[in-house]
Amino acid sequence: MANRSVLRLDYERPANWQRRSAQRVSGSGIGPLAAMRAKLATLVRESTSERLPTGHWLVICPEDLLGQLVEAAGHLDRFLEDFFRARAAQSAEPAGQRLWERLRALCVRFAAESDVRCEFAVSVEHTRVDDALADAVYWTIAELLTNVRKHAQAKTVRVTSGAHDDGYVFLRVQDDGVGLAEPYTTAPPREAGGLGLWSSEHRLNELDASLEIASADGVTATIKLPPWRVVRG
Repeated sequence: MANRSVLRLDYERPANWQRRSAQRVSGSGIGPLAAMRAKLATLVRESTSERLPTGHWLVICPEDLLGQLVEAAGHLDRFLEDFFRARAAQSAEPAGQRLWERLRALCVRFAAESDVRCEFAVSVEHTRVDDALADAVYWTIAELLTNVRKHAQAKTVRVTSGAHDDGYVFLRVQDDGVGLAEPYTTAPPREAGGLGLWSSEHRLNELDASLEIASADGVTATIKLPPWRVVRG
């Protein structure tokens, strides 16, 4: 399981409000996780396994163990998303700090779950945007990393940020993989990106941001944020 960054809490509301909020999040997510853990423990006790000559494992289980693992992973993902969202809502850090922490955790998780090294060089100054744009940027980068893992055959992916002289800020995902078989377009979903990336781009456009994808020695995807959407100082 990937290591995850934890956001520092220093909210201005009363401490008892924070505790109630944290209890609501943990209470809503831990119950299903605990039930799933108990079920998986029972299945493990009732299952046998054998290592095949090919190196794979043959598992004999009274239920679909793989399906149960997928369901458990879904419960865990939802719990972690709710957890980080609640922590971000309570945090006194600027919006940019919260997005920066989420992106860093995303990169750590990506590297832990794949054979691709993830280099993270994003400045907090370039992530100071409102919550709506922060979510759009986060999920776009998450989708880009998913495509790298599935299609790029890359060894390294870099998540970086910067600023142009005209005030535009950019966040970039660049891999050293095989590149795209054909140029990426904003047409309806196709092999170059898929529904997730297509939807992410449309959401960015609604928030005055844009997505540019180029393929040369891998794929370079750049999210451009206009200066009026980025908080300075």
